[in-house]
Amino acid sequence: MKFVLTSLLFFCSIFLSAQESKNLTIEVSGKIISQKTLESIPFAHVVINKTRLGTVTNQQGYFRLVLPNKYASSTLKISSIGFESTYINLSIAKKLTELTIKLKESSKFLEGVVITPKDEARLL
Repeated sequence: MKFVLTSLLFFCSIFLSAQESKNLTIEVSGKIISQKTLESIPFAHVVINKTRLGTVTNQQGYFRLVLPNKYASSTLKISSIGFESTYINLSIAKKLTELTIKLKESSKFLEGVVITPKDEARLL
């Protein structure tokens, strides 16, 4: 009888701690697409601004991020090569799941590079 009561208390405590830890996290998920073409953007970076917490979108542009509850009022930074970074304040977002985030394309051009040899070419 003592064993049964001990086991019951043990399993109840595990269940309650699991429920408690579930409430200590927030989930942010959605899809990143191009504002111009509406195509998904694979491998875009989705991070909590000024931290290293984040993830990368999959090939279809989807992401899922589970964060400690203390980041519920943070800012999400979404960036990808060829697009301007976008910031989303999590505390004012109406919905944190099934987000559709549009990134604006950026066009930055580099100046040309000219390579010149130091010495004249030598024949071997």
